[in-house]
Amino acid sequence: MTCTRGRGAPLQAGLRRGAPGVGGRVGREDLLTGYPDALVVDLVDDARRVLHVGCGTGAASRLLAARGCAVLGVEFDEQMAAAARASGVGVDVARFEEWHPRGRVFDLVVSGHAWRWVDPASGPARAAAALGPGGRIALVGTVVKPFDGPFREVLRSSYETHAPALASSGPGLCTRPAPPETERHVRSLLLSGRFGSSAVTRYTWERSYTRSQWLQLVAAYADHAALAPEPWSDLLRAVGDAVDEIGGTLVAAHETTCTTAETPRR
Repeated sequence: MTCTRGRGAPLQAGLRRGAPGVGGRVGREDLLTGYPDALVVDLVDDARRVLHVGCGTGAASRLLAARGCAVLGVEFDEQMAAAARASGVGVDVARFEEWHPRGRVFDLVVSGHAWRWVDPASGPARAAAALGPGGRIALVGTVVKPFDGPFREVLRSSYETHAPALASSGPGLCTRPAPPETERHVRSLLLSGRFGSSAVTRYTWERSYTRSQWLQLVAAYADHAALAPEPWSDLLRAVGDAVDEIGGTLVAAHETTCTTAETPRR
């Protein structure tokens, strides 16, 4: 996996729509939120006590722990929480809006894709209450950048045939420049009145996928989960065949956006 950083800017039987699975398989949060090395390094700068909201199966929590952080996850899904605990991550099972720090103070609150399910009116204030003076919140989102060349056309054709409504939003086809929630994050942090000005950092990086891994990523997209069973199965088969045609593996470019803000220093 490479990363550059810039400031400012039996077929599918195990693939349940919108729920790739837990335990031995990766969870949705792990698939949809990327944590490239440069981002992890930036996150742990001056942070030793980390609260990970929506930690999923704990993949990103383990990356932070490997850098010397004491990480506590908050996860509503009990299966995901159990998988995270089995990997050594401490987890409180709760909705973040109902979670209480119980006197615990953190240097960093981090959340990825799961933050979109947190109430924007109360989530930032609850995060601020868990942070010490000068503590940071980091909200992370990732998009798969559009493919170039013949594979893009084959992939688009698969979507136009079996799921035309998703032909401009599927991974590797969407042309939006940044995760759609980035502006929403900036606005909610500002309106909370609990944080200073926010900053947005972007990280570009690449990841290699096998056919199975790419189909797991496709299955994690919520808008794909609305498809009826037959077009869903046909789409997965067509996308899988497209990956097979280029040798069974592909390299996808990603852009991860991290929105950060600090609590006031007293």
